[in-house]
Amino acid sequence: MVLIAHKGYENMKKSKIFLIVFLVVISAGLSNRLIAQESEHPLFTGGMFLHIGYLSNERPEANIDGITKGLGGKLVFYTGKHIRIGTEGYASTFNYPSDKGFYKLGWGGAVVEFYKEYNRLAFVGGATAGRGGIKDLYLKDANIYDREPDDAIYEKQSFWVFTPSISSEYLLSEKIRLVVKADYILAPGSGVEKMTASGPKLYVGILFSH
Repeated sequence: MVLIAHKGYENMKKSKIFLIVFLVVISAGLSNRLIAQESEHPLFTGGMFLHIGYLSNERPEANIDGITKGLGGKLVFYTGKHIRIGTEGYASTFNYPSDKGFYKLGWGGAVVEFYKEYNRLAFVGGATAGRGGIKDLYLKDANIYDREPDDAIYEKQSFWVFTPSISSEYLLSEKIRLVVKADYILAPGSGVEKMTASGPKLYVGILFSH
């Protein structure tokens, strides 16, 4: 198979700055939580999610328009009466029709959430800012069942992401929460909008508190 490869330039300096800022935010949240030892909330909550969603982009070739699915997780600390901060990360995969390749999207970063509890229910609105990356392999008129060389397009890019989200949490117990969540991944100002597929996703997961 002959691959026509294109790899986007990744700005390592920006990634290091983001990591430093994220660590400062987490440290501030932990300090605030440790000072407020008498708070009725747990120290943190975290867990895993499965998701399914719809992705599309505007590329004339290797067009993406369909269902994606994947998994990931998050960890957030309670820093106030209605605020949680932490980190989350996910991976999602779209398969081209007729076994012509795949589009893999991974992203994660710092998350800030506002939550409000009503008895055993909690409603959460939040946003995640961080880094994302894609690996896109598309076989051009290829026959994957023979041993002949095939033309293909392989692209790899990294970019900044912003992901607003809403979710609902049901308290099964003091330490276990069942979660339904929806979000929409964006790549504003990344310069790779046509390559990056965006769309809504629906999550189901379980969070464990401590």
